[in-house]
Amino acid sequence: MKKREQKGRGLVPRLRFPEFREKGEWGEKALSEVCRVTQGGTPDTTVRDFWGGSVQWATPADMGIGGSKYVARTARSITEAGLKNCSSELLPANSVIISTRAPIGYLAINHEPMAINQGCRGLIPEPTSDAHFVYYSLYKSKAQLQDLGSGNTFKELSGKTLKDFPLAFPEIREQSRIADCLSSLDELITAQTQKLDALKLHKKGLIQQLFPAEGETVPELRFPEFRGKGEWEEVELGQLGELVSGLTYSPDDIRDAGLLVLRSSNVQNGTIALEDNVFVRPDIKGVNLSRPNDILICVRNGSKSLIGKNAIIPDRMPPSTHGAFMTVFRSESAKFIFQLFQTAAYEKQVSADLGATINSINGNQFKRYKFHVPDAEEQQRIADCLSSLDDLITAQTRKLDALKLHKKGLMQQLFPVAHEVEE
Repeated sequence: MKKREQKGRGLVPRLRFPEFREKGEWGEKALSEVCRVTQGGTPDTTVRDFWGGSVQWATPADMGIGGSKYVARTARSITEAGLKNCSSELLPANSVIISTRAPIGYLAINHEPMAINQGCRGLIPEPTSDAHFVYYSLYKSKAQLQDLGSGNTFKELSGKTLKDFPLAFPEIREQSRIADCLSSLDELITAQTQKLDALKLHKKGLIQQLFPAEGETVPELRFPEFRGKGEWEEVELGQLGELVSGLTYSPDDIRDAGLLVLRSSNVQNGTIALEDNVFVRPDIKGVNLSRPNDILICVRNGSKSLIGKNAIIPDRMPPSTHGAFMTVFRSESAKFIFQLFQTAAYEKQVSADLGATINSINGNQFKRYKFHVPDAEEQQRIADCLSSLDDLITAQTRKLDALKLHKKGLMQQLFPVAHEVEE
């Protein structure tokens, strides 16, 4: 067994490019040694002449849009006069911008000269520092930076704390080699993200065409074999299936393993996710076991945005039930109903049910939701079409998740960890 302990300022990553393996240890430097740290500011919002000019003005809301590490255009801009009358300086292109308050740790690299607001700090790299390497160094340190925030109303990272933040740094050529590697992976992740977004947008558009718009009784787009079939019938949801109530359990019923209880956290982007699970004793009373093609629906939650979210129970699920804040809709036409639950007509009725303060859906009211539906054959045709698209979205999501996991693992190896012990 061979152990190597890294202590003090001597740091070596687990994975190193061949040309740098004999270059010795990295040094540890304060952020202010590798970048000039600048502050942000906001011009007087009551002076019109300070706003709407040619100077881009970044805030935390402009950072990380679409998963990109770059920011080129900002939601608001200021004039040269506005820049002169605030505490922000104009950051040169290829600087790093970091948010330092509510939230801490958002990062971006600016494509063009840019000002920033007081919720950010600018990091202008020294000649011996690669901006992209600084970006990735801080990216992997986000949790540490957030822990350093202070304040009662909202957390803020002080300028001094940020300047003193330690980073492991090699010489510039190795910095650039690491940054290029991770940038290439980020470009691939961005491309795959755009592909996933395009698939989701395509499905959204297809749903709008395959189901009748408000006030209509037939859809805009109909498969050829059904175009002469006439209008869809308006029915109440209760005519299409049944609701299955959830399980009420106590902390004493919870086990490390046993019967899986599906909750709102298990509904992610229209699919069942099994990362955050709760189990209860298998012999618990009053349980309704889940079945494949049951539609799991969140009907009660502290967050109003989660009410109505749903996913279909897949085959080969472990033995499971659902909690009392969830319900299951069980139907012979489950795959069609699931797609029906992705429509604007469904969302509108859920929103109307909630009102201003209520964060739950009443089961009896839910069964009275009204929809236009076709005959069973056309239902199946629509379900098959949209389910095929769901399969593509799922496959693309898995591909993207695998790339993100690969990036996370690569970063853990390309950057050294202080006081690491290797077996």
